[in-house]
Amino acid sequence: MSGPPGLDLERLRAHLGSGELAATMFAGGRSNLTYAVSDGTDRWVLRRPPLGHVLPTAHDMSREHRVLAALSAAGFPAPRPVLICTDLDVIGAPFYLMEYVDGTIYRDVEALETMGTAAMRALTLSLVDTLADLHALDPAEIGLADFGRPEGFNERQVRRWKKQLDASRSREVPGIEELHARLAEKIPDGAGAVVHGDYRLDNVLIGPGLEINAVLDWEMSTLGDPLSDIALMLVYAGRPMLSKDGEPRHVPLRTGASEPRRDGRPLRQTLRPRRLRPALVRGLRRVQAGGHPRGRALPVRSGPDRGSGVRHGRRDGRAAGGTGTRVARRSAGGKLMDFAFDEKTEDYRKRLLAFMDEYVYPAEATFDEGYANDWSPPSIITRLQSQAKLAGLWNLFLPGEHGAGLTNLQYAPLAELTGRSPAIAPPALNCAAPDTGNMEVLAQFGSPEQRERWLRPLLDGTIRSAFAMTEPQVASSDATNIGTRIARDGDDYVINGRKFYISGAMNPNCQIFIVMGKTDPDAARHVQQSMILVPRDTPGLTIRRGMTVFGYDDGDHGGHAEMIFEDVRVPAGNLIGEEGSGFAISQARLGPGRIHHCMRLIGMAERALELMCRRSLTRTPFGKTLAEQGVVQEWIADSRVRIEQSRLLVLKAAWLMDTVGNKGAHTEIQAIKIIVPTTAEWIIDKAIQAHGAAGVGQDTPLARLWSQARTLRLADGPDEVHKRSLAHRELNRYRST
Repeated sequence: MSGPPGLDLERLRAHLGSGELAATMFAGGRSNLTYAVSDGTDRWVLRRPPLGHVLPTAHDMSREHRVLAALSAAGFPAPRPVLICTDLDVIGAPFYLMEYVDGTIYRDVEALETMGTAAMRALTLSLVDTLADLHALDPAEIGLADFGRPEGFNERQVRRWKKQLDASRSREVPGIEELHARLAEKIPDGAGAVVHGDYRLDNVLIGPGLEINAVLDWEMSTLGDPLSDIALMLVYAGRPMLSKDGEPRHVPLRTGASEPRRDGRPLRQTLRPRRLRPALVRGLRRVQAGGHPRGRALPVRSGPDRGSGVRHGRRDGRAAGGTGTRVARRSAGGKLMDFAFDEKTEDYRKRLLAFMDEYVYPAEATFDEGYANDWSPPSIITRLQSQAKLAGLWNLFLPGEHGAGLTNLQYAPLAELTGRSPAIAPPALNCAAPDTGNMEVLAQFGSPEQRERWLRPLLDGTIRSAFAMTEPQVASSDATNIGTRIARDGDDYVINGRKFYISGAMNPNCQIFIVMGKTDPDAARHVQQSMILVPRDTPGLTIRRGMTVFGYDDGDHGGHAEMIFEDVRVPAGNLIGEEGSGFAISQARLGPGRIHHCMRLIGMAERALELMCRRSLTRTPFGKTLAEQGVVQEWIADSRVRIEQSRLLVLKAAWLMDTVGNKGAHTEIQAIKIIVPTTAEWIIDKAIQAHGAAGVGQDTPLARLWSQARTLRLADGPDEVHKRSLAHRELNRYRST
C-alpha cells in the first residue's frame, strides 16, 4: 500500500485499525501538507507538517486541532477534527484527521468571472458574514481563553512586519518607511477575539448556494484584533489574480465601500460583538436538539448498548421536558431558583456529548483488555486525556483560576454525563475522585509551595493522589475516632498508624497522600485532627495490599490499599493549614465530593434505565416482550420518577452551594447523599433483573455500576450517619418551641 510523499499508509492503517487506505495530496498548499484519505467508505482530511527540518514552535498540529475542535463544536463552519496523533512512529510527524467537507475552492480568475456580478456579490457577503461570525465568538466560552496573547497583539504585528521587511529588503520602496512610522505611531488597542490569520477567498470551501461550507488553514490562528483579519482580506480585494495561463487579471471583489452586512449592520459594528447572530444561534439550537450545525443529522456512533433514538434526558444530562426546571421559590429564602442551562453550560455539555460519543463509549469495549494487572489505568485513558485537553474538557470540576471556572450548578449536568461511563469518563477529563477532592483541598488550603509542588502536576494529570483517612481498628464514620498519630519532632512531623480502603493508592503513579491523623489527642474533640502531605517514596510508608470491593479490585483506577505508617518523617512544611484544622478541612472537602458523587450517580442510573428499556424491548418470555409485562413497566416508570426527583434535589443542592455556601446547603447535601445512591442502586438492581444472567456478568456495565452505587452508600459517610445528622437538624427546629 503506497502513498504520496510524507504519508506511510500502511502504518496509518494500522494506527487507525481500518481497512485498505488510499490517499492523494492536495495541491496548492505552501506550508502544512494536506491529504485526502479514504478507506473506501469514509473520507477524511489529514494534516501534517512539511517535510524536512521544522522548527519546534512552528506547524503545531495540536494547536490547529484544538481551534478546529472548539470552533466546530460552537457551530462555526470549521471542519470537525476526528483525532490527533503525536506518535512519530506512525507517519514520521505529528498529524491530525478531520472530517472531509465538500465544496469548491476558487483559486483562478476564470471560475469567478463565470459567476456574474450578483453571484460574486453574494459570495463576498458570505465571506464577510462568516468572518464576522468568527469574531463574534467569545474565546472563553468556547474553551480558547488561553489560545493566544491578545494584549499587545497589534504592536507585535507591526514590529514583526518591520523585522521581516528589513530582512527581505531587495530594493527601495517609496513611502515604506513612512508607512511603518505611521503604523507604529497609531497602534490601536485590539480586542481579544479569535482571528484566523490568513483569511481569504482561497482558504474557504464554497457550497453550491455560495455559502461558506468550511474555513480552512488555521495554522496562523490566535487571539488578537479582528481588524487584522479584515485588513488581510481587503489586501486581496481588487488585487490581480492569476488566470489559468498565468496572466494577471483584475477581479473586483468589493461590492461598495459602505456595503452593509445582510443583517443590516455596518461592517465596523460586527467586529467586536458578544452576541451570536441569529443564523449561528439557529445552528447551535440544531446541535442542542441533536442535529449538525449546518443542518445535517449528527451520526450516532455504535458501541455497547448504544444507538439512536435516545431521549435527551436519558443521555445528555438534560432533565426530561426541556433545558432545565425552574422551581418557583424557596420557602425560607424567597430567591428564585433557576435550573435552566445557561449558554456556558450548553456549550460544555454539547462538547462533552460529542466527546462521549466519539471517544468514551467506543473505548468501553476494550477497556478491560487494556488493563495490565499492574494497578495502573489502561493506556487508553492517557490517549483520552490528550483528546479531552484539546477539546477544552479538562478539570471541569474545579471552580476559580485553577479549573474551568464552572459553578456547581453548571458542572452538575456535565458530571451526570460522565457518570454514564464512570470508569472512563471522569479520569479522562481529570475529574475523578479522589484527585478532585485533593485538588480542592490544595487549592483552598495549601501553601504556595504545596500548590506548586503537588497541585500543579495534579491539575496537569501527570500524577495521581489519594486521601488516607479510613482506619480498620475504629469506626471511621466518626472522623473524630481517627487514631493515626502525627507528632511534631523539631522541624518534622512523625506519623504512625494504619489505614485501609485508601482509593487509588495502589497505582504506582499515586505520588502523594493527604493523611488525616491526630496532632493533639488532648484537645477539644473536633480540633485534635490535622492533615499532612506524605510523598509515596517516604521511608516507613508501606503499601501492604489491595482491598477488593464486592470482589472487584478496581485496579484500573488504582484499587483500594491497606497502608502502614511506621515512623514516617516529613517536613513540618507538609502540614496543610494549621494544627487542629483537619476535621474542618475534611468537611469542606466532603461537601463538593458528595455532590459530585451524586451527580455521577444520576448518570449511572440513566445508563441503567436505558439498558433496561432496550433489553425489555428485545426479550420475549412467555409469549410477550418484557416491555409488555406489568412488573417491568412499573420498574421503568418508577425509575423515571426517582431519577427526576433525585436530579431536582441535586440541582437544588448545587444552587444553594453556589448562592449561600456549603454550610448553608448542609441539609440538602446530606439529603442527596442519603437518597441518590439508594435510588441509583435500586434502578441498577432492576436493570440487572431485566437482564437475567447477563446482568451480573462482564458483558454489560451493570454489575460494576451496582457495586459502585452500593459502595457509595458507605463512602463519604454511611447513610445512617447522614440520616442521624439530618434528623437532629430537623428536630432542632422544634426544640426551641
